[in-house]
Amino acid sequence: MSILEEAAREAQSCHDAYGTVAVMAWPIGVALKQGRLVYAERELKKCLDLASRIEPHASQAYALEILWRACFAEHPSHANAVWRRILELCDPDRSWRAARLYLHIAEIQHRQNRNAAAVIRAMPPGKARSWLERRFGLA
Repeated sequence: MSILEEAAREAQSCHDAYGTVAVMAWPIGVALKQGRLVYAERELKKCLDLASRIEPHASQAYALEILWRACFAEHPSHANAVWRRILELCDPDRSWRAARLYLHIAEIQHRQNRNAAAVIRAMPPGKARSWLERRFGLA
């Protein structure tokens, strides 16, 4: 059994959806780095499906941030599916962790390609979006 398979098995044994999604970030990131795209995409899809079951919503945002960072670290395009799920599930005005998730993604995008504006424009209107617009000089 490979270390990735062992890590995935252990992730599945977590007592809740948060644990499974958060723990699976490591094997997915390693699989992407190793070019094992079929494995990574299959496991990522499972995690993204499971993410809607994470409670409370603040934990959902944190688990998705861990997953997004693992995918983005290998190549930004690998994080697109996670980003779409974040937009679906994580209202940035619902919790401070969700707002921080958007802040962290905007900061990383800004460092990578000066594109925090795309992250902020994708956010629903509200307090967190207004705050980030001011923070990044977009207001």
